[in-house]
Amino acid sequence: MNTQMIEMALLLSPRFANEDSELLFDHLVAKFPTARLDVVTLIVTRACALARQGHDRLDRKMFLESLLAEIEGLAEFKSGQEITFNGGTWGMIEEVVGKTIWVTDEDGGDHELTAARID
Repeated sequence: MNTQMIEMALLLSPRFANEDSELLFDHLVAKFPTARLDVVTLIVTRACALARQGHDRLDRKMFLESLLAEIEGLAEFKSGQEITFNGGTWGMIEEVVGKTIWVTDEDGGDHELTAARID
């Protein structure tokens, strides 16, 4: 899905790069409703910047590879983020290490979770 979003952004960015990048953002969100908003924001920002400076096919290929690597690096969960888990228990993420998410719940209890247990 990210590859398709990037390719669509590259296709449309010359039209929206200067003043209308929010329209490109809205279009991608409508076209890919399950995409994370931080990923869409990153794609739009980078694609519009590339469009403003001009690009060719080689630039697009390198851009795609670079952006996909950067998206992989974005953490889905971050320290300080409020979440619910196990069917509605409130918690605050304390630390994320690999696929392990350390959470303190509303009563001060510590939990070691994976993304599958987060609502």
